[in-house]
Amino acid sequence: ELFKKISSRDKDISTFLKEKLKLDNSKNKEEAQSGTESAEQAGAAGASGTTTSTQASAKPGKFFENLHCSLKDNQILLVVNEISDIKLVGLKGESLKNGKTGTAINTVYLEVGSGLGVNRLVRYSLDQGLSGLEYFLGQPGTVGGAVWINAHNMRLGKYFGDSVYSAIVLDENCEMKKVSKSYFNFGYDESILQKTHETVLSVVFKLETGDGESLWKKATMAQEYRSNTQPKGVFSSGCTFRNISQSDAIRLSSPNYTRSAGFILESLGLKGKTIGGAMYSCEHANFIVHKGQTKASDVLELIKLAKKLALEKYSIDLKEEIVLVGF
Repeated sequence: ELFKKISSRDKDISTFLKEKLKLDNSKNKEEAQSGTESAEQAGAAGASGTTTSTQASAKPGKFFENLHCSLKDNQILLVVNEISDIKLVGLKGESLKNGKTGTAINTVYLEVGSGLGVNRLVRYSLDQGLSGLEYFLGQPGTVGGAVWINAHNMRLGKYFGDSVYSAIVLDENCEMKKVSKSYFNFGYDESILQKTHETVLSVVFKLETGDGESLWKKATMAQEYRSNTQPKGVFSSGCTFRNISQSDAIRLSSPNYTRSAGFILESLGLKGKTIGGAMYSCEHANFIVHKGQTKASDVLELIKLAKKLALEKYSIDLKEEIVLVGF
């Protein structure tokens, strides 16, 4: 709950962490008895020159203590709202050398609810000088959705799952369990959740301390590139289709063997194609934008049209990147 007491505008992460360590001192004995390694223990271990850490054990139900559900066939649970603050749940560092005492924090673990907006999390981490999520500045959607699809910045080869440390998921039997990063089997536009149909409830991110000014510059550059190449000021669901396979790109001899689904859609003459209130963007064909009075059926018809044309002309079965719910 300490994050509630500190404004990122007033104090940087190093100052905050020092206060966190001090505030935890009074709780060390109680935490040690409960099996949780405390910040004081980390400092003591650091004094001997070893790598140290303090990490709270995330318990299923931390965010969803009163969750009760019963999912029937073909039903899924979506978390669409923020239900918690960003929480510090762990620190990691090494002892200071050359006669200095104390612990230098270099790794921070943040826990967030899956309904938290990606952009809010990224901006918070940047304000605190934490590295790992800077290339996702300005990206829409929630943390849960970004984990499900393993959101990416393909130009820079960065994936959202790279910074995931662990998570709490809800399975189809409404059982909550804590899983590690490896459980997700992350890949391009892929995670194990797409097969298990589990719902992410909360996620712990492992971030490194860095220079805030440098991180903001990287983040701003990534955001500017996205802004210059994707539609802005309009509603959309982001990229509609996944990129094509490398083998298909080679077979088609696409320019520089690009795998871009946007290139395929543009080559099919779909830029600006409109059905009802939905339209394939004139800026980036892989985005279906909302022109007003749009119906879900309009979007579905555009998707069906693109899949039909791609199959007929290129023998490519385009795969949706967006998730259709209730259809």
